[in-house]
Amino acid sequence: MGSDVAAVKQLFTRLVSSLGRKTATRELKWMKQALIASHSPTLPAMLQRRLSGEPLQYILGVQTSLSNSCTNKLMQISRHYTIWST
Repeated sequence: MGSDVAAVKQLFTRLVSSLGRKTATRELKWMKQALIASHSPTLPAMLQRRLSGEPLQYILGVQTSLSNSCTNKLMQISRHYTIWST
């Protein structure tokens, strides 16, 4: 148990260096929620996968939604305009 705590601290520090504190904190929160909601692997294993470049959605098994204040304008484009005409 103590080794997991030390590993999480070390991996989180590396994630902060890679993504910035705000994003790393948000992703750690989502990983913790995924652990509670399912039989996901350990938190250190999830952090290690993220540090190796694996997309967060693959690790969590879901795609997180953005808050209204962060919604990307591209997400609001009508489907009609995204289909290639033939």
